[in-house]
Amino acid sequence: MKTIKSINFKEEYIREVSTRIPNEDLVNSQFDYADNSKLTDILFIFSTPRSGSTLFSDLIFKSGLCVPHEYFQPYEYLPILANNWDCITTDRLLNVQKFIDQLVAKRTSKNGWLGINLHGDHIALFEQFQERLPSVNKHFVHVIRLDTIAEAVSYEIAMQTGQWSSHFEQFAEPKYDFEKINHRLETINKENTLIQSYLNLNGYNCKRVVYEEFAKNPRPFIREIIPENLIEDLNISSSMVRQSSSRNRDWIQSFSKNFVSSGGNVNDKEKRRPTCLSRIYRYFRFN
Repeated sequence: MKTIKSINFKEEYIREVSTRIPNEDLVNSQFDYADNSKLTDILFIFSTPRSGSTLFSDLIFKSGLCVPHEYFQPYEYLPILANNWDCITTDRLLNVQKFIDQLVAKRTSKNGWLGINLHGDHIALFEQFQERLPSVNKHFVHVIRLDTIAEAVSYEIAMQTGQWSSHFEQFAEPKYDFEKINHRLETINKENTLIQSYLNLNGYNCKRVVYEEFAKNPRPFIREIIPENLIEDLNISSSMVRQSSSRNRDWIQSFSKNFVSSGGNVNDKEKRRPTCLSRIYRYFRFN
């Protein structure tokens, strides 16, 4: 029996993180399947935080294909699921094989599909599990957001407020922070590079879904994923509400202005000070 040691499986921790998760979140036991269907296909959704993958997963779920989720997110979701599925040993470690067995048993739909949403920073952990997954048909989608500054702003707001979707409650009022947003931007770029590297190494043929296009009209993108024999029952609707606001737009403008005025030297406060030439330019530009 192989175990994973780097994740917190203490009872008090799991109880605490469970209180943060809304009832509508697909991690909850109410979304487990009871019929123990045979697994035939796995849908892998590669993504980054605030790229639109939660909306994409929700619409895949509403279509009836499967219940895609971040099953290998180690901070809240994996510990919660391991606890729900009785996969934690008496030493408070994870029984890896039992977790995979339960994942397949509880989250394979009647159509035979399992959906897994993997952020770039989940891949290293997932690699410790992947050989234990059954050998079935695999389908790959990479959800990306072209406006990575907007994504980074949304990421930082969610980090500060705890409101990861419209189902989550806000627990703090966010404050603009240039350095933190830039850190989120760097994280997003790194995770997209990790995803592309993983796909390259494994030679996977991956569909690309662009959030800005998908959000306007999700139907053609979802239709590309759903098998032909299920198209007739396709239902494209989501209970999630778009979270972007005037605050997001203001922060995007503030970050863009700060980044340009710094010349991209975001880690050097001395270099971020406006040069004499830039001050003169702004004077004549706005006066």
